[in-house]
Amino acid sequence: MPCSESHDLGIEQPLATLYTIGHSTRSLDDLIASLRAHQIKTLVDIRAFPMSRRLPQFNRDSLVETLPAFGIKYVWMKTLGGYRKKIREDSPISPCGAIASATMPTTCLRQSSIRQ
Repeated sequence: MPCSESHDLGIEQPLATLYTIGHSTRSLDDLIASLRAHQIKTLVDIRAFPMSRRLPQFNRDSLVETLPAFGIKYVWMKTLGGYRKKIREDSPISPCGAIASATMPTTCLRQSSIRQ
């Protein structure tokens, strides 16, 4: 929602856009390309344990070292994360948090507005 519309709703502060993304099994190059395509300047990692044995390129240390070369700041905010909950196999909710459909892409980049 543009800032002018937020004022009409009685919201005094401008809204910031928040994007969410999961690394899934993509390559680091794919993740960086997605972030850059959406002009993301800061990646906030909310994983309780920012490491992966299977995908070490997404370990906290690796991201801290790699992302600044692409103009992307890395911030770890453990307090926003938690343990993953198992999604039931018969659940209509996809890993992206939306209702699953045959036309949904396998990767997603969602956005929402938040107060700055």
